[in-house]
Amino acid sequence: MKTITIVLTDLPKGAGVAVITDADSPCIGQPRTPAQSLAMDLLRTCRAQANKVQHNTPCTNQVKQLLNDMLHPEELGHAVTPEVRDRARLCLGMPAVESHLISRNRSRS
Repeated sequence: MKTITIVLTDLPKGAGVAVITDADSPCIGQPRTPAQSLAMDLLRTCRAQANKVQHNTPCTNQVKQLLNDMLHPEELGHAVTPEVRDRARLCLGMPAVESHLISRNRSRS
């Protein structure tokens, strides 16, 4: 399963929009998953309307790494609450597994 991240950022003083993505640059003849095909369609619109579009941007990979670090006890897992870990899971396309336990414990109090 492929996940593509597209980040739209307003430029200062209403100067337009910058787009960054971790998607590969378009390449003719390269096979694409359904998610990659949709991302390419969205990015085609971005190229027509935004001031700049950057592919393969490490910033989006850093966000994914931060989310993954929030899930691992050896990294930031103990520093964040179960609700935050579940939000990180949802952002990464994984199901929430801890929030339902928190709400049950609160209702018993």
